[in-house]
Amino acid sequence: MKSSLYFLFVVCVALTIASCKSVKLPSSISDKAAIKYTIQGEEGTNGSAVAYIPERKQYVCVIAGNVSYPLEIFDATGKSIANGKAGVDSRGLWYNPNTKQIEGNGYDDTGIYSYSFSTSGEELRSNIEMLRNGMIQPNDQVVGVYDPDENEILYLEGDRVIRYSRSAFTRSGSLGLDIPSGSNVNETTLGYTGIPKAELCLLDHSKKELLFFDKATGNFTKSIALPASFVTDSWFRWSFANGRVWSYDVMSRTWTGYVVFKAK
Repeated sequence: MKSSLYFLFVVCVALTIASCKSVKLPSSISDKAAIKYTIQGEEGTNGSAVAYIPERKQYVCVIAGNVSYPLEIFDATGKSIANGKAGVDSRGLWYNPNTKQIEGNGYDDTGIYSYSFSTSGEELRSNIEMLRNGMIQPNDQVVGVYDPDENEILYLEGDRVIRYSRSAFTRSGSLGLDIPSGSNVNETTLGYTGIPKAELCLLDHSKKELLFFDKATGNFTKSIALPASFVTDSWFRWSFANGRVWSYDVMSRTWTGYVVFKAK
């Protein structure tokens, strides 16, 4: 019996690895099957991040700049589930599958925090836990992302990825990125895809391209052309979650999520 269970475990692991390796990045993406969500709150301009909660099939988004700016939840069709206030001057926002919670980093030396939601996910609770105060990031405006395999929070600073331990909340290293010459990347925001050898991505806001990099070496992997409808900026206003690249249109106050690859 034990040997049979072990065999099934090995098969499942092998299939999972094969599934990850089978992800093939396209050369361009379209606006087909895009999700649109319009922020219900009225304050703030810099949409900074979108995070996905797989257990609920729900997205959480936040506006950077003030503790009173919107923190909102919507479903896979773009329907509003709940809206409230961030409670923190937020920058990055991510789902941590290791802790099963939404976490984020704040402005400057605010630190790292987590949000507590209701069991149903249909309403926000004002329960914010500060996991660690202090300057746990390379500069005041960076939008953090989470690497669940290494249990690290990652930030973009110039042409380098700065890594911080999620357990110790201390800087754990850095990685230089081989950014193609002539690129004009968004200065605040890094995307994390989880795709082997293309885990990291940047937004070239001038060429409207996504640039992908190997997190082990920093080598440039591939570029993907974005659709004409993708709104770009040099600061904030884009994110990556659940196999989708997200663009924030400040004029319409709308997040649009375009499919890059089919997530699990």
